[in-house]
Amino acid sequence: MRERSFCTKFAPKWKISAHNVASFKRNAYLCPVIPQEVATSRRAMNKKNLDIAYFLSFCIEQYKEAKHLPGAETAKIFSQYGVLEYLEQHFKPLHSQSRQWILEDIDEFINQRRKESA
Repeated sequence: MRERSFCTKFAPKWKISAHNVASFKRNAYLCPVIPQEVATSRRAMNKKNLDIAYFLSFCIEQYKEAKHLPGAETAKIFSQYGVLEYLEQHFKPLHSQSRQWILEDIDEFINQRRKESA
């Protein structure tokens, strides 16, 4: 007889339908056999990644609006000078700053990169 995974083996005990067992395998943090600390840290990590993604999109939109640029041009500039990587690396101090401060910081970063590449 083929051995079933731990979640599959004990799924009936938790009254989980066979349909949801596949979900347990895809979303291991939902499986009750994983310690609570691990499940909590995974949710926190996902929340942090989501917060960073929202922050990056906020910065892109604000820069685009402030400079009156189309989205493609903004994406090109951010890619060329590594702005998104910079914003992601410095998320903690930047995300609590004002819109104007962030835009000035992005301008300063881009100008510094332009000088370095010249």
